[in-house]
Amino acid sequence: MDWVDVNWEQTLRRSLRLTSRGGVKVDVLLPPGRRLAHADVLAEGLPAIGVCVEEIDVLAIQVVDPVLRGRLAFHLGNLHVAAQITPQSILTPDDGPARAAADLFGLSFAVESARFYPEPVTLDRVFRFEGKLS
Repeated sequence: MDWVDVNWEQTLRRSLRLTSRGGVKVDVLLPPGRRLAHADVLAEGLPAIGVCVEEIDVLAIQVVDPVLRGRLAFHLGNLHVAAQITPQSILTPDDGPARAAADLFGLSFAVESARFYPEPVTLDRVFRFEGKLS
C-alpha cells in the first residue's frame, strides 16, 4: 500500500494534485459533495494508493447542553474558525480565538491530537430555495 498525506484543509477540496510517499503523482477529482477521509482508497492495484489524513492538535471543548453548543458553534462561525461537532463536544484547531471562545462561555477544554473533519459549508446547502417567490 502506498499513501498520500493530506491535511484537514485539503479534505475540504474537491480537486487535488498529490504525490504519494512512493513518488506516484495522483490527481484527485471528487464528485460534488464528497470529501476525502482517512484510509480512503484512491487507486486499486499494485500498489493501491490510500489517504492518510494528518493529525493536528485540537481543542476538545466539552459542551453537553445543546443550546450552549449551538451558541458556541455560532460564535466560532462568526470568528471563521473551523469546527467539528460531536455529541458531547466541539473540536476546533488549537488557537487563541478558539480558547477565548471557550473561556467566554465558561467551558472546559482539553488539547488532543486527532484527525480533524470540520463541518462542511456549501452554498448549495445554505441557500437552496424550494419555495415560490411572490
